[in-house]
Amino acid sequence: MVIGTDQKLTVAESMPYKAKLLVTFEEINDRDAADALRHVDVGVRGCDVGDPPNGQVWVSDIVGREVIDLDGKLLGAVTAVDANPAHDVMVCVDAAGVEFLIPMISEFVDDMSVGGASVTVRPIPGLLPWTGP
Repeated sequence: MVIGTDQKLTVAESMPYKAKLLVTFEEINDRDAADALRHVDVGVRGCDVGDPPNGQVWVSDIVGREVIDLDGKLLGAVTAVDANPAHDVMVCVDAAGVEFLIPMISEFVDDMSVGGASVTVRPIPGLLPWTGP
């Protein structure tokens, strides 16, 4: 859907390109129509997304969640997820506004179930800015 309009689009094909995503829409048939969408925001309504693949979560479902450790101690909240070549990284911030990063791998993330209110992490010494190496 084109943000701010009622225009609906159907994805025909997509592929990553550098730090972007190239998308072909069924309703866009020529270059002029494609140019009209340049720098226009498009989005997907939450009700149209569906469930993520088994064992995965949508980034939009974890941004804003609390981050807790295995003992239930509140560490902060997820503010973003950065894509990295090896694996994604959760960008988090604690109550004092200090940013910290948690690699999204099973060694550090214990639970981030679909529909959950928090992400449970297993920090090692030095992973969090307030812990030493």
